[in-house]
Amino acid sequence: MIAVDRIEGQIAILDVMGETVEIPVSLLPPDSNEGDVLTLTRVENGKDMLDRENKARLERLRSRDPGDMEIDL
Repeated sequence: MIAVDRIEGQIAILDVMGETVEIPVSLLPPDSNEGDVLTLTRVENGKDMLDRENKARLERLRSRDPGDMEIDL
Protein backbone atom coordinates (compact mmCIF):
# COMPACT_ATOMS: atom_id res chain seq x y z
CA MET A 1 0.00 0.00 0.00
CA ILE A 2 1.14 3.55 -0.79
CA ALA A 3 -0.31 6.31 1.38
CA VAL A 4 0.36 10.03 1.45
CA ASP A 5 1.53 10.52 5.03
CA ARG A 6 2.01 14.27 4.83
CA ILE A 7 2.95 17.11 2.51
CA GLU A 8 5.71 19.49 3.55
CA GLY A 9 5.92 22.35 1.10
CA GLN A 10 6.88 20.85 -2.24
CA ILE A 11 7.78 17.44 -0.79
CA ALA A 12 5.31 14.60 -0.23
CA ILE A 13 6.16 12.03 2.41
CA LEU A 14 4.76 8.63 1.41
CA ASP A 15 4.35 5.47 3.46
CA VAL A 16 5.21 2.66 1.05
CA MET A 17 4.58 -0.66 2.77
CA GLY A 18 6.02 0.66 6.04
CA GLU A 19 8.95 2.52 4.46
CA THR A 20 9.10 6.32 4.26
CA VAL A 21 9.72 7.76 0.80
CA GLU A 22 10.02 11.44 -0.14
CA ILE A 23 8.98 12.61 -3.61
CA PRO A 24 8.22 15.98 -5.18
CA VAL A 25 4.54 16.93 -4.81
CA SER A 26 4.50 17.48 -8.59
CA LEU A 27 4.72 13.69 -9.07
CA LEU A 28 1.48 13.08 -7.17
CA PRO A 29 -1.85 12.91 -8.98
CA PRO A 30 -3.64 16.27 -9.07
CA ASP A 31 -5.66 17.07 -5.93
CA SER A 32 -3.79 14.50 -3.79
CA ASN A 33 -4.10 15.08 -0.05
CA GLU A 34 -2.64 13.75 3.16
CA GLY A 35 -4.21 10.39 3.98
CA ASP A 36 -4.90 9.45 0.35
CA VAL A 37 -4.07 5.90 -0.68
CA LEU A 38 -2.39 5.70 -4.08
CA THR A 39 -2.36 2.91 -6.63
CA LEU A 40 0.80 2.26 -8.61
CA THR A 41 0.08 0.94 -12.08
CA ARG A 42 2.74 -0.36 -14.41
CA VAL A 43 2.25 0.86 -17.95
CA GLU A 44 3.55 -1.29 -20.76
CA ASN A 45 5.21 0.67 -23.54
CA GLY A 46 5.13 3.82 -21.43
CA LYS A 47 7.97 5.31 -23.47
CA ASP A 48 6.00 4.82 -26.68
CA MET A 49 3.00 6.57 -25.16
CA LEU A 50 5.18 9.44 -23.93
CA ASP A 51 6.81 9.77 -27.37
CA ARG A 52 3.37 9.99 -29.04
CA GLU A 53 2.21 12.62 -26.54
CA ASN A 54 5.38 14.66 -27.06
CA LYS A 55 5.04 14.51 -30.85
CA ALA A 56 1.41 15.65 -30.63
CA ARG A 57 2.43 18.48 -28.29
CA LEU A 58 5.18 19.54 -30.69
CA GLU A 59 2.74 19.58 -33.62
CA ARG A 60 0.32 21.76 -31.62
CA LEU A 61 3.15 24.21 -30.88
CA ARG A 62 4.23 24.27 -34.51
CA SER A 63 0.65 24.89 -35.66
CA ARG A 64 0.55 28.03 -33.47
CA ASP A 65 3.91 29.28 -34.70
CA PRO A 66 3.55 32.56 -36.60
CA GLY A 67 6.82 31.72 -38.32
CA ASP A 68 9.33 33.37 -36.03
CA MET A 69 9.76 30.62 -33.41
CA GLU A 70 12.34 27.86 -33.59
CA ILE A 71 10.66 24.74 -32.24
CA ASP A 72 12.82 21.63 -32.26
CA LEU A 73 13.39 18.72 -29.91
